[in-house]
Amino acid sequence: MDGVKGLLFKVRWKGYDASYDTWEPRKNLGGCELVLKAWERKQAKTNGKKRSGSISNREKHSKKVKGESSSDESLKEKIKDALTLTDIIAGVKGPVPTVTYNTQTHFGGNSGGSGSAKRTARPQKTSSYVEKPTLPEVLAHLDYQAFVKKLKALKGPEVQLVNEIDTTPSPPTDFEFIESLRLSDEVPSFDPDFAFGCECPESGCIDEEECGCLNDFAVRKFAYNKHGRVIRDGEVAIVECNDKCSCGPDCINRVVQNGRKVKLQIFKTENKGWGIRCPERLKEGTFIDLYLGEVIGPKEASRRAEAANKLGLSYLFDLDKFSLQDDMQDELSIGMEEPDHDNHYTIDGRDCGGVTRFINHSCDPNLETYAVASDRRDGKVYDLAIFTCRDIPAYEEMCFSYTMNFCPL
Repeated sequence: MDGVKGLLFKVRWKGYDASYDTWEPRKNLGGCELVLKAWERKQAKTNGKKRSGSISNREKHSKKVKGESSSDESLKEKIKDALTLTDIIAGVKGPVPTVTYNTQTHFGGNSGGSGSAKRTARPQKTSSYVEKPTLPEVLAHLDYQAFVKKLKALKGPEVQLVNEIDTTPSPPTDFEFIESLRLSDEVPSFDPDFAFGCECPESGCIDEEECGCLNDFAVRKFAYNKHGRVIRDGEVAIVECNDKCSCGPDCINRVVQNGRKVKLQIFKTENKGWGIRCPERLKEGTFIDLYLGEVIGPKEASRRAEAANKLGLSYLFDLDKFSLQDDMQDELSIGMEEPDHDNHYTIDGRDCGGVTRFINHSCDPNLETYAVASDRRDGKVYDLAIFTCRDIPAYEEMCFSYTMNFCPL
């Protein structure tokens, strides 16, 4: 570093202690403009004018907030000894950085394609978590045993129930696990005779120009790579092959319909009730599971929402991805019926659903939801598939944003 030339910010990396703090110029703080502007306004109000970035102003702030020395030499020594971004990238200290982020999820942008772009380097989080045993009194509780029995009946890899925090035995034991969306009486069922499919080889769809399931997309690209991980932006719907297609079950365009392939844990968090995590490291774009529940109409959804607000607990998920913005219809509607902005259906996962019912909210989510259609392609009822939007270390809680990627600071 070149002394203290230019304004530098001391950065505490999320998930790391003070030994990994770095001094960064403003140009390295991508995605933090709102935080920086709020800080500058606060400083301007405190100092009676905008911060100039001079050494004297920086020293005053450093002394006030951090308790550091106000002398030039002392500040230079502290910055010189600090772990810098250059050091991390060069491998001098600290872990190897990762620089791939999902711009749509983390920064509110839309880069198209896979939704990934290069961002400011950041230390790669590795899990040092050691799982603790569930308390004996929890294991012996009848509610715990009843809930575990339900989990063992689920299809796919094992789902465990873990409580390392307190003696709460389980989530509500009357919760019903279902394998697909449950349509209420007010939601019309779909006639499979109206479904249509592609004429690709039985071995699987390989030609994006010929696959009939891509006919309504402006950009003819499969949603998944050869490893079954999603590479499409979350703002564009996914249309998978169906029973009318000539391709087989191993087709590259059949991921969500083949079910969950990852182990999961429903675990007790310290302050958010029950949550979801995976005991294994997950790659970006990995399919987790569907968000399931009862599909209800707008009037019933409003009634349940009002009741849920009084309790402070809501598991409602609107199926409005095809009716949010008119300028998105070319990409989202994919030849479906004209969207009705006021009469979309809603999934209620409170009393019945899947494991994903226990996913919590975060303004820094590591999961993203996708609209996925297969047999039914009317844009009114479709699956909500949940994928990872970045690499996730083992045992990190998995969360998505309840507010579609926007969270106020």
